[in-house]
Amino acid sequence: MQIESTAQARTGCGFRGRRRDSLVALVCALLAACSAPRGDVPRGKELQLAVVMPADFGDGIQVNRKSTGKSAAKGAGGGAAGGAVGGAMVAAACGPWFLVCAPAFILVGAVGGGIGGAAVVGGATAAGHWPVERFEQLQTRLTRFQQAHDPVATLQSSLLGRANAHWKIGANPSATSVRVEWQNLGLHTGSGQQAALIASISLKVETPEDRQRGTTTLLKQLDYRGPFLHSRVWIEAPDDVFTAKFLAAYANLTDQVLAELGGY
Repeated sequence: MQIESTAQARTGCGFRGRRRDSLVALVCALLAACSAPRGDVPRGKELQLAVVMPADFGDGIQVNRKSTGKSAAKGAGGGAAGGAVGGAMVAAACGPWFLVCAPAFILVGAVGGGIGGAAVVGGATAAGHWPVERFEQLQTRLTRFQQAHDPVATLQSSLLGRANAHWKIGANPSATSVRVEWQNLGLHTGSGQQAALIASISLKVETPEDRQRGTTTLLKQLDYRGPFLHSRVWIEAPDDVFTAKFLAAYANLTDQVLAELGGY
């Protein structure tokens, strides 16, 4: 099952064929008013581009295997909380419209995050059927993969390769700063010994004028949700096939960053 795109999941306005009550319609209207492009960087402008991984990222690429109803509820709640934080981050870019945007973004972020969290860990409630050795094999492969394919270097290479076609990438401290920070990267387990690749980054854009004013042009969380695949695919697939799954996630995140910067 392919989970819907980040933009649709974040706003709740892209679920085709589903009924929308008046509250959702109002929220969507508020989002449309607040979500005008604010991160567009003029073509040819100089950029500082950095991809980082925070110290509290943990042990790198991990297998998330929550298998109890209690953990599932916690995951859904965590998704709602994370969604609310993400919504607040986006609302911060609304400037003078913050008081209007913030409640809408936080509400939709919480609802979307809760749904996303429930979708991930809800499927994981049956993950206890995974044999322990399968988890260990999968984690071993992920650790080995990260040693050969550093997420920071790989994503930065992807971004630089594409951004160079639109902007001048340099180290000038007076240039517009683009900072990409890893938030989450790993495999989330589901029923039937299935797992999906989940990746999240935060995007922060600051112009020289922003730094002088102490403001931010754009602050947004971008997510990738891959399809659930059987554990045999993740554990036994050839290295090039396994690597391609992650490269697809990095390419998707790269597209999202370029779209936010006005590269499309």
